[in-house]
Amino acid sequence: MLASLGRPTRDDAGQALTEYAILLALVAGLNWLEGVTHTITQAPLTAVLVGTAVVVVGFAFRGLGRR
Repeated sequence: MLASLGRPTRDDAGQALTEYAILLALVAGLNWLEGVTHTITQAPLTAVLVGTAVVVVGFAFRGLGRR
């Protein structure tokens, strides 16, 4: 059956590699997102709030130095 399709061209191979790379990137992104959501749901709410406050205060002090 494959012989009836003819020999694949370089464009076909390039498209296949591009599609495979996109698929791998999507899977990696979903795995990363799953890890982040797992970490967030496992962390106590207090730790998340304290971490957020530290980041906000850090950006506030960083902005004060440039005025």
